[in-house]
Amino acid sequence: MIDLTKVLNISQEFIQNPYPSYSKMLSSNEPFWLPTSDQKGFDGIWLFSQYSQARFILKLDSDKISKQIEKIMPESVPTILDGTMLNTDPPNHQRLRKLASEAFSPSMLKNIEPRIRSITQTLVKKIKKNNATDFITSVALPLPVGIIAYMMGVPDCDQSLVQGWAIDILKGIDSSNKSQKIIDKQKKSHDDLSRYFTNLISLKDKNPDDSICSNLTQAFNNKKICFDELIKMCIFLLIVGYETTTGLIGNGLYCLLKYPDQLKLLRKNPDLLENAIEEILRFESPFQRTSFRVTANECQIGNVIYNPGQLIGIVIGAANRDPLIFQDPNSFDIKRTNNKHIAFGLGIHACLGSYLARLEAKICLDYLIKSFKNIELLEQPTWNSTSVIRNLSALKIICN
Repeated sequence: MIDLTKVLNISQEFIQNPYPSYSKMLSSNEPFWLPTSDQKGFDGIWLFSQYSQARFILKLDSDKISKQIEKIMPESVPTILDGTMLNTDPPNHQRLRKLASEAFSPSMLKNIEPRIRSITQTLVKKIKKNNATDFITSVALPLPVGIIAYMMGVPDCDQSLVQGWAIDILKGIDSSNKSQKIIDKQKKSHDDLSRYFTNLISLKDKNPDDSICSNLTQAFNNKKICFDELIKMCIFLLIVGYETTTGLIGNGLYCLLKYPDQLKLLRKNPDLLENAIEEILRFESPFQRTSFRVTANECQIGNVIYNPGQLIGIVIGAANRDPLIFQDPNSFDIKRTNNKHIAFGLGIHACLGSYLARLEAKICLDYLIKSFKNIELLEQPTWNSTSVIRNLSALKIICN
């Protein structure tokens, strides 16, 4: 058993660049043990970094590895995301996912595409030539927040309010970076957002529309979902509906500016944009680790048999740079072919909003590049202090 604390030092140095640590993890054939006292009933977590093991685990049936930790370990401490489709096993998982999946289908999102383009153009046009701009706060964050809030049925005037609550909730999901202050703020924001959606649901019940919140309210009225699930679903979809996309857009522009030869190549060959987005997802995956799973029964992964009740996690950021799968994995190459990254996961828990995230990133980066002949990085960016989500809190650029 290799103690991960000797390799994965969650420090500012790691936050800025976790990949040397990931390389050390990938050089071993063994999973890594991360001691923790974060959840009652568990003394640590097995973290897997190799791509082949990650794929195997992500596709395992819930009778082997469960997302409902409290089902296997009733004494475990509940988390904010318990009861959502993320932390639910079949058959409840399929029931919940089906209620939301139609809104995120490619056919339905075609109706949202004009709004994505409109918001993108409005935000990018506000970037003044030859003036310093923080791309995250000016474009990468407000674009996906505006889109998912619109889809949920949140009025424009409330977007900044729900955004603040969502950010506080997300800050508390990283078990390696939890202070009591962060935990308290997470709980308060979760309570505030729960009350907000309770009021919004009441409004949608009286005046139905085409929003996700309204459709879920109708599902509640038809007894397809209980009220607690309805509230949790609204909060969950709001959070995941913007965070990954913000990371993808911000990380994407940073990669292109950090590797100007690749930006130059993209300008010459706009058809490479979709390929570039896949390479961004692989190279700087917005989610670096999966949420935890727990072995439900005796389970063999690789050459090791794990007893029931063992916490399991996957380091996506490492798996997406596995040299056994990706040639020259630490190089950013928008012409990379056969890019089978797992940035959006696999199996039944694969990211529901992956098409939306790709669509927003494609529209945003395309319009930005076409709007300015030159885009320059003014200073080293600031990464958010979390080991789970890898995205930028600031990206200062100048355009002309």
